[in-house]
Amino acid sequence: MNKRYENTFINRLIAVPFYFNLLKEHNSLQTKYDTLIDQTKDEVFSDILQKASEPTEVLRYKAENKRLRKKIAAQKIVMADLLKEHKSDKKHKKT
Repeated sequence: MNKRYENTFINRLIAVPFYFNLLKEHNSLQTKYDTLIDQTKDEVFSDILQKASEPTEVLRYKAENKRLRKKIAAQKIVMADLLKEHKSDKKHKKT
């Protein structure tokens, strides 16, 4: 057998277990990564649910929502009054 052929054959034989070890390590790291991602998603979701279910926060949000709705309703009334005045001013100017 050729010496050069023997060296490449031996190098390939040495490289095969190294490749499988790297592949095994990659797969185990990928599994750990996926597990950590899932755990993080679960923790964030549970934190969000916990924050949303806190009574003080919910009451504060409800109160703020009511206040903002009243403010919007008042602004709509003011705008309607301004439009009526504007239309009536146009009518009076024409005559």
